[in-house]
Amino acid sequence: MGILKHLSLVLILMLGEISPGVALAQVDVSEYELKAAFVYQFATYAEWPPEAFESDDTPLRFGVLGSQVMANNLEMLVEGQRLNGRPAEVRLLQQGDSLAGLHVLFISSGEQAAALLAEAPVRPLLTVTETEPERWPPGSMINLQVVDEHVRFDVALPATNAAGLRLSARLLQVAQRVLPSP
Repeated sequence: MGILKHLSLVLILMLGEISPGVALAQVDVSEYELKAAFVYQFATYAEWPPEAFESDDTPLRFGVLGSQVMANNLEMLVEGQRLNGRPAEVRLLQQGDSLAGLHVLFISSGEQAAALLAEAPVRPLLTVTETEPERWPPGSMINLQVVDEHVRFDVALPATNAAGLRLSARLLQVAQRVLPSP
C-alpha cells in the first residue's frame, strides 16, 4: 500500500468515525483497503463478554477467510495498534481452520460464509461478510457491500445478541440498515 493511501486510511481511523458515505474515489484507496478500515473500526465499536478472552493481555484476534489482500490490508492497519486496550493480530484462514481464539472474522465469499456460519457454534465472534443484501448469510452480524462506489454496511442485532456481543449505538446510527432483535 502506498504511503499516501496508508495515510488516508490512518486519517479515517484517527477521526474515530465510521462514515457510510466514504467513496472509494474520495480517498483513492482500493475496495479492500477501505473495507479493512471498516472492519478495524467495527472492532473498536464492539464489546465482548469477559470470557471471550483468556486473560487481560490476550490479543484481539482478527481472522480473514478467502482474501489474502484483505488480510494484508488489515494487518497493516493493526500493526502496533491497541484496540480496546489490547494488542491486535491478524490470521489468514483456510477453509476448515479452527475459529477458536478469534474475536473478529471477515469472510469474503458469501457462499463460504453461509456454509461456515451454518456449521459454527454460537460464540462471541464478530462476523463480517460481504454479500448482496438479499444473500446475507444467517449468522453474519455485519454485512459490507459497495453501493455506487461507497462502502455501506448492515447490522443484524439478533446474531450479535445471540453471540453475547454488544455494538455501540454510534455504529448502529451509521449503518445503512439495522435488523432489530426479535
